[in-house]
Amino acid sequence: FRFVVLEGDNSYNNFKIGTVEHTNALAYYNDLPTSSTKKWYNAGISITQRKWMMDILDTAYESNEPVIIMCHYPITSLFNGQELLDIMDGYSNIVMWLNGHIHNGSYEKIGPRHHLGMEGMMESANAWYQMDFTPSLITVYEADETTIPKYELDIARTISISIASPTGLTMTDGLLEWNNEPTGVTEIIIERRDCPSAVYETPSTALTLAWQIIATIPITNSTQSYTDNNSSADYKYRMRFINGLQSSNYLLF
Repeated sequence: FRFVVLEGDNSYNNFKIGTVEHTNALAYYNDLPTSSTKKWYNAGISITQRKWMMDILDTAYESNEPVIIMCHYPITSLFNGQELLDIMDGYSNIVMWLNGHIHNGSYEKIGPRHHLGMEGMMESANAWYQMDFTPSLITVYEADETTIPKYELDIARTISISIASPTGLTMTDGLLEWNNEPTGVTEIIIERRDCPSAVYETPSTALTLAWQIIATIPITNSTQSYTDNNSSADYKYRMRFINGLQSSNYLLF
């Protein structure tokens, strides 16, 4: 397993008044549209931390590691929660988001992922937990009760990885090339994500860092190459082969 710990670092409450960090975080907060999430006690995940997280997620995916993301805040309390959901949707190996913040605890399943909020200890003397992890199951016990689970969370991944991954990947000035596709492949999927140098953003200027599909190429049209006419040094690429419900793993350029 890979455990990724995030800090709700984009909050003006984190910084001393008068500092650049406080000024930037307050400007971010003031730029947020009015919503139930825009509360002084909530926060966002900064662009710097999201870029770091995605590099970690790329490594975990290539290593086939199930990922648990831990953060004080639930997705629904983050200023940029939708961006985090979009990022996570790009990694089939993320199996859980584990959080606090909601004192009464919470649980929901969003897509294939479990979102589990731990009950605050101020609410109950039994609000402490033991978790057992196996490749297919996360078992959650509450307090001293270690025989009857509070949750049994299925984390078995149903995506069928039965096609060989792309090989021979090279990328030069937006030209992506690879070796011949295995027999049975029907389409090639190419995706791109932005890795900007920016260290500050506002909601109205925020960049989408999630993986985006930029090409779906039928095998009949494949020349083992693709040119991204909008290429940039800030972009990373990945691709996979598919055949109906069958898929290869993604491979990074």
